[in-house]
Amino acid sequence: MAISQLYPRKTMRRLTRQQSMAERHEYDQKPVKTNDGEWVSSYKCSPETAAEEFEISKKI
Repeated sequence: MAISQLYPRKTMRRLTRQQSMAERHEYDQKPVKTNDGEWVSSYKCSPETAAEEFEISKKI
């Protein structure tokens, strides 16, 4: 059985929570890191709009 530990990323004071999340998603989806997007996937959300969808979920 695999076990992983997820560590929270803090929001920078100069950015809103949504801006910070969008910046992280852009960084995590860089073509260099993801073999030109080949390794990018999602479950019940779109990678392009994940930051906005997460923010909507947080508000609900």
